[in-house]
Amino acid sequence: MMDKKPHIEIKKTGHIVILDQNWHSLFPGRKPYKIKQLEHLLNKLMKEQGKVNTEYKAYKALKKKMMDDIIQGMTVAFDDKQTEGTQELKKKQKNIKEINAKFETYEKRKLELPQEIEKANQALLNESMIIFYERMIHNKEKKRKLESEIQTLHDKVKELVGKKEDIDEENTKLYAFMHDLAGLEVIEQLDAHYFGGEE
Repeated sequence: MMDKKPHIEIKKTGHIVILDQNWHSLFPGRKPYKIKQLEHLLNKLMKEQGKVNTEYKAYKALKKKMMDDIIQGMTVAFDDKQTEGTQELKKKQKNIKEINAKFETYEKRKLELPQEIEKANQALLNESMIIFYERMIHNKEKKRKLESEIQTLHDKVKELVGKKEDIDEENTKLYAFMHDLAGLEVIEQLDAHYFGGEE
């Protein structure tokens, strides 16, 4: 692991890391603690964004309905001069103020969340890149060791193949000499006795 982490600024935006299955697949087993923390934060912000968008639409529709009701109520109250209608109108006006306050909060969060999501996503991407590079360095060292082991095994195999060839060559010479000296009939008898006819 490196002592000092490099400063990274990735210009590419819009690619949400946690939605990428390839990114998840690059963490076989458990994810590092820092990655899990950033992933949790990004998940939380994205869930909040979904909730804010849904509730923003709901409050927008509710605000429109309340405004329509107030306009309609004002006409009725003005025409009939009813006290009951005026009280209902005041209640609706109070409700619209509360809705406006919530609506403004959601509007503000709607503007803030994309920036917060991008910031958390960048942090997660940066941390991932550093981890991946450290793994690549580690893998490079493992590969170098494996290549060294492969070379050692290759040299050993070469040596063993050479020894086997020496044995084959010696057996061929021994067999040829005995064949020339004793003849085929004796060799066949000895083959049957010593090798059971396998040679």
